[in-house]
Amino acid sequence: MFERLLEWVNSIKSKSVRKILLLIALAFLITSCSSEYEVEDELYLCLDSEFSKQSLDLEKTLDSLEILCINEGILLSNSPSDYRQYYQTNIDQGMLLFIHSHYLNEVTNKVKLSYVDLERCALRKFDGATFDKSKFGRISNLIDSMVIATGQITSGTVAKAHLQVLSDRDFEHPFYRANVLLSFQHLHFNRYMFGDGKYIRAIPKKLDFN
Repeated sequence: MFERLLEWVNSIKSKSVRKILLLIALAFLITSCSSEYEVEDELYLCLDSEFSKQSLDLEKTLDSLEILCINEGILLSNSPSDYRQYYQTNIDQGMLLFIHSHYLNEVTNKVKLSYVDLERCALRKFDGATFDKSKFGRISNLIDSMVIATGQITSGTVAKAHLQVLSDRDFEHPFYRANVLLSFQHLHFNRYMFGDGKYIRAIPKKLDFN
């Protein structure tokens, strides 16, 4: 449903009108579907805000990256099931798959995000318990558990957590689409690393970021 709504919004020629409609649509979804994706809705709004600060259109950027991913075989198609299959392919090939693109490098150099940035954004609006119950929070906690148990993080660690929590339908939500296209797996990797390469424990939830 959200994917079809975004297609309609993107068909609007005026960038300013498109932006307003996107924000209205997200606001509507936050109130109507808050029990399932309220944290992810907020995270996507935060992403959109960070891209806007760099004069980048988030949706156009994601559309361009999607085409690159399909052309390079990282994604088989733009269907939600193939977005989920991306994580299974990471496990099957035993490596982190991402596009080798100057365009992606330019985007990530302009919009510098970390896991802590996303967590902080969510915890400005929601308490720690709400964050942990969200799909994004559950994925993060699963990765925590696996890293603590094994003492390491791998592409399989991240992929298995996503597959355990997310269904095909979840990739209709733009935040999880962005997770794949912007290579957010790196955020989970960087979350555990000091500059000397040593692993650290996860940042505690329920912090006061207000």
